[in-house]
Amino acid sequence: MATRRRKKSPAGRSFPGGVAVVTDSTASLSAADAEREGIVVVPLQVVVGAESFTEGVDASPEIIAAALKEYVPVSTSRPNPDEFVEVYRRLADEGAESIVSVHLSSRMSGTLDSALLAAKESPIPVSVVDSRQVGLATGFAAGQAAGARGKGVTAEEVAEIAASPARGPPPSSTSTRSTTCAAADAWVPQRRCSARRWRSSPC
Repeated sequence: MATRRRKKSPAGRSFPGGVAVVTDSTASLSAADAEREGIVVVPLQVVVGAESFTEGVDASPEIIAAALKEYVPVSTSRPNPDEFVEVYRRLADEGAESIVSVHLSSRMSGTLDSALLAAKESPIPVSVVDSRQVGLATGFAAGQAAGARGKGVTAEEVAEIAASPARGPPPSSTSTRSTTCAAADAWVPQRRCSARRWRSSPC
């Protein structure tokens, strides 16, 4: 199979094979890692008492540590579907032909549900992957997807790779390993494209 040309957006973002990769901020990717791997990160909200902060932007470790020290409740809130829709549409405008969206375990958060709802409004196909992982292991799954692009594989195959056995460390890390095996759920019908939910499960 011939390797597809690497597409590049006007903003300078490249889409090997026409595929964009999205994850959420629980993947614990630094800005440098995300930029190097070509991964777009959608932030969760961190709620400290009555105040809301954006993870990776203004939710600093110092703010959270101070809140915990004072026994102020700290929780996270998933991105709403509109935030994902905005990201998916922007990537389409920049030249992506399809998207693989890799997220933390659906057992831990409703983030995956938001991505699935948003995929129905995306102008290009979105494959939503339930990594069934948290933290750096989710980041590793997204990194696997990013690294598989542009090698003659389809977006669906990239999604399968993201949900497949992970046997190495996340980007720039040597401390976390995960082992998963892939499974695919049914197609999720939508208005303008087809979104598929991919799920990895413990081996």
